[in-house]
This record gives sequence, C-alpha cells and structure tokens, in this order.
Amino acid sequence: MPEFRKKIERLTALLIGGILLLNFPLLAIFHRDALWFGLPALYLYFVTAWALFIALVAVILERS
Repeated sequence: MPEFRKKIERLTALLIGGILLLNFPLLAIFHRDALWFGLPALYLYFVTAWALFIALVAVILERS
C-alpha cells in the first residue's frame, strides 16, 4: 500500500476520533461546575483535546 494512502487513512481515523471527542456524550461528562487546576473542566478538556489532536496530526504528517 502506498505511503500516502496510509497517511490518508490515519488522518481520516484521527478526524473521526476528533469528532467523537467533541461530541455530546463526552462533553456532557465535563460540563459541570468542577475546577481542574483552577480552570473549568470543560475549557480544560477542549484545550487538551485540541492540543492532542494537533500533535497527533503533526506526528502522522511528519512520519516518512
């Protein structure tokens, strides 16, 4: 299988995973009045999920 095909498949799987991370059932878990490290749990979850998504995209694209 060509390398670009593998990258496309991995990026597609990552996109689906990212959509699931930012969908209702998981957001409902973090939508409460709890504070983590002094920040609302939902905001911290968004920033962490976003940073993880960006890092994984970079790892996939940098692999040769």
